Amino acid sequence: MMDASYIKQSVTMRDVAERYGLHPNAAGFINCPFHGEKTPSLKIDGRPGKFKCFGCGVGGDVIDFTAKLFNLSFSDACKRLNADFGLGMDDEPPSKESRAEALKMREARREAEERERRRFIEETRREREAIEAARREKERLEPFILAGEIFWPPGYGEASRKLDYLEYLRDEKWATQYYAACEAEFLRKKN
Repeated sequence: MMDASYIKQSVTMRDVAERYGLHPNAAGFINCPFHGEKTPSLKIDGRPGKFKCFGCGVGGDVIDFTAKLFNLSFSDACKRLNADFGLGMDDEPPSKESRAEALKMREARREAEERERRRFIEETRREREAIEAARREKERLEPFILAGEIFWPPGYGEASRKLDYLEYLRDEKWATQYYAACEAEFLRKKN
């Protein structure tokens, strides 16, 4: 017998959506596969395994999503998730050890994602501060007119180049990350 609670604990809604070719945007929305639309209206909830479409009203958990997506019964959806995610379940209920291991792996994945999110936020904050400091320095050294002549304070050119360089690095970093994400998406769809 398949244990639905074990499946819900082991697989997140985001994992299921991505496995079946639906990639949530940054806010966790996808185009609902259950009705025709052009804008994302199906929200993958922050709680494990929940979804809700604000267009057609359908909602539920990972098993409901799989059953509806592939027109399967509840038990067939459990079997499909078991096979697709390699949960190692058979007709016997999973042991407490395997449940504990699945929970431990899920928690480790969440912790890694949280560390990466915090690192990204901190890195972005430092970049923003460096650019703002360079912008203030450039503004402080703005040229001015003195006795009919334009006066360029010492360091103005350097401050201007530094600001331009920092903004270039920021833009280049974002472009690189964007292209890497596009390439990963292409490879994921290819496989």
